[in-house]
Amino acid sequence: MLDWNGMKKRCLIFSIVGILTILLMSSVANTVSADWRASASLSKNISTLYVDQRMLIVWTLENTGTSYFDVWDFTINFDWQTGTDKHDILNSTKRILAGELQYFLLDITIPQIGTGSHTADIEISGEGSSDWWPLTYSETDSFDVKIIQPLEITCSVNRSTGSPPLVVQFTSTVSGGLEPYEYFWDFGDGNNSTSPNPTHTYMINGTYEVTLRVTDSKTAHQVKSDTVTVIVGDQNGWISILIVIVISVIAIITVFFLLRRSNKGGQRHRYHGRMKE
Repeated sequence: MLDWNGMKKRCLIFSIVGILTILLMSSVANTVSADWRASASLSKNISTLYVDQRMLIVWTLENTGTSYFDVWDFTINFDWQTGTDKHDILNSTKRILAGELQYFLLDITIPQIGTGSHTADIEISGEGSSDWWPLTYSETDSFDVKIIQPLEITCSVNRSTGSPPLVVQFTSTVSGGLEPYEYFWDFGDGNNSTSPNPTHTYMINGTYEVTLRVTDSKTAHQVKSDTVTVIVGDQNGWISILIVIVISVIAIITVFFLLRRSNKGGQRHRYHGRMKE
């Protein structure tokens, strides 16, 4: 004979346990939703990495929840790594308050890998202030890997000769290397500039060797130089003197022949006058 009373009791117990379980799960879900809403990503200003270049990569982690959470594991695994070869960003537990944005740095030299698109898998483990168990957040960032080309520079001027004050516009053309570049112009007269395209005024006659040196931002800096010559005033004075002498000689010879011709004309007139007498 069935024990209806016992079955009723067991059904009641199961019903109560089920209701409590549903309430418990709902509570946990609400707690997780409230305390663990994080987002981690590669900084927007870093979208390109370079082979053999040491770079300080920045990740941001934001707590968009309403309470703090503690992060004790923050790892990044690039797609060229294998197995458990991951970068540990944290050395100790980090507490991030509600609405707080934290920056995490990774100092890394990009290995000789294929150029093109690559990814980094981010994994964060932590626990919110009222979470029932630890949680894990994961995200994947993508970026490009490029090879740094050799640094090439040229410099030019809008005018290379003239009389003082001689105003010269200098122009640099730079390619390759890793931006940003550092510029150093030596104008040859004791003055210099760090502008990419400076203007300089020469006040004293002379021949000036102008040198441009450009340094890129690569870890092992590439440095390249180029020169241009600026001539202020007449640096070949003897040529001017020679020209003056030649013009003077020509003028003297011309005057001499004109005077000689004039004298001969006068003599002819006198001779004809005597014949008539």
